[in-house]
Amino acid sequence: MRRRPRTSARRGAAAVLVAALVLAGCDGDDGPAPDDADPTAGPDDAAADGTDVDDGVELPEVATIDPAEVEGEPDPDTFDGRIASAAADLPEGWEVAVVADPVLGPYLIGLPSGASVWRVGDDLEPLVDASTDDAWVRYWEPILTDAGAAGETSSLRAAVVMPDVDGTELHLTINATPQQDLPVGDPSGVAEFFADTFREQQLDVEEVTTGQAGDDEVGAVTMTTPDDEFDDGVPRRLRQWFYPEPDSPVLWSITCEGPVPSADIVDQACPVVLASFRSPLR
Repeated sequence: MRRRPRTSARRGAAAVLVAALVLAGCDGDDGPAPDDADPTAGPDDAAADGTDVDDGVELPEVATIDPAEVEGEPDPDTFDGRIASAAADLPEGWEVAVVADPVLGPYLIGLPSGASVWRVGDDLEPLVDASTDDAWVRYWEPILTDAGAAGETSSLRAAVVMPDVDGTELHLTINATPQQDLPVGDPSGVAEFFADTFREQQLDVEEVTTGQAGDDEVGAVTMTTPDDEFDDGVPRRLRQWFYPEPDSPVLWSITCEGPVPSADIVDQACPVVLASFRSPLR
């Protein structure tokens, strides 16, 4: 593990992307696990040390699938069909990652080949070693450490380092929180709800709109951190999508970000990642 000088990371505006979800969604709940859920298993008996799908076939904690090897047609009601849907619009050199959440079950997301995925409870060192953005590591390492300590009750479920997207390092944080009192039937309403919170925290909200993830309309917010949020003085451009499902106990949200000097790459690559997300099959 490469050792970096440690500083007192200021947990300011960007960390609000996690905190706002907890405050808005939990209303006193302890974490993302739905009521009466088995904390060691997600939908379809997904085990904490692997993911059972389709008649007992077990996948590891994080598995990647080459889109060229995906067969069948997109179908939101089957696991294979969801993989086909997630893979449909990925660029060459990208993969579908099947991420086994130990509480909520396996979800899908498209990532560039070589991305490093950390799940809550995993060893953090491989993710830290995958990044060359020292300021990002200094900022997020203590937050991810706290999430890991919280374990199954953490709303922050995963983080991803994408080390080389057209020469730029991009990052993801993936959250799931109880969606009480949120307008889950109105994706734009969900986006506006959180945009107001982000403005209060001095994030520069540039756009509040909707996006498309498969057949689902989702809320989308684009914003920029203050110049002094990270200790290298480089603001980050963030694109956060919210995936409201009226019949789901949790609200999933994903933030994709990179440095403002590479905002064009953020704006090109992040929507591809965010549009490929497919929540656990229930």
